[in-house]
Amino acid sequence: MAQDLSSFLELVRNQSPEDVINVSREMDPSFEITATVVKAEREAERRPVFLFDNVKGTKFPVLTNLPAYSRPSPGLISRTPGLGAGAQIGAQ
Repeated sequence: MAQDLSSFLELVRNQSPEDVINVSREMDPSFEITATVVKAEREAERRPVFLFDNVKGTKFPVLTNLPAYSRPSPGLISRTPGLGAGAQIGAQ
């Protein structure tokens, strides 16, 4: 079960390698990343996870489209006990 983002990404890569798209070409974060994701979703009619390794203006990679990932599998994400849909963190 994934305990962090790196573990989650590795599980997705192992279970469905076609659902993780690595982009190594330099991308402008202003519009180019979003345009790439939207175009890929429309053309492929699926919602993969994207990892952009070369983002203009930063040394950090960008992981996107995780909330839209279309093939959630049991065991990919660890849930905190007691926090269900609509729960408020810090509520008593």
